[in-house]
Amino acid sequence: MPTATFDLANSSKYKSYENGGIILRVVKHIMLWVITMILFTSASFGVELLEGNKISTTEYYGFRNIGIAYLFLIFLVPSVLYPIVIFPLTWVVRKIANPLVSRIIILILSVIGGYIFFQRSYNERFVMEYHLNSSTAIILFGVAGFIYVLADYYMERQVNKVD
Repeated sequence: MPTATFDLANSSKYKSYENGGIILRVVKHIMLWVITMILFTSASFGVELLEGNKISTTEYYGFRNIGIAYLFLIFLVPSVLYPIVIFPLTWVVRKIANPLVSRIIILILSVIGGYIFFQRSYNERFVMEYHLNSSTAIILFGVAGFIYVLADYYMERQVNKVD
């Protein structure tokens, strides 16, 4: 009497598990999370060094006044922002549009994020009195977004090679 056997190793449904494709996709997003934390913390700190150090009053609590605590605070924002906003947004956009469109959206959002960071960090009086320039934040966050997009593209190619 013949018995039914299941060959999971050759089943196309489980092929991505065997090849590590699903694991690589999870690792990709964890690595992108770390890259996001490093890039956007660096961009924020760069804006603080280039623009925030011009402010010489104790009314402003930047790196000059609170030191390492400032770095910790700006590190928290991208570490919380990625799993709550960036990852779900990129996942939804990739389901709707092609990867190029999602990467362009990420780049545009990082530039907008740089402008918002600048506006939230420095009030209008500081901008006028100390001649602060928002283009510094736009450029630094744009570069961070561009590097993120390149890392995403490279990792996606590596994952697709395995699949």
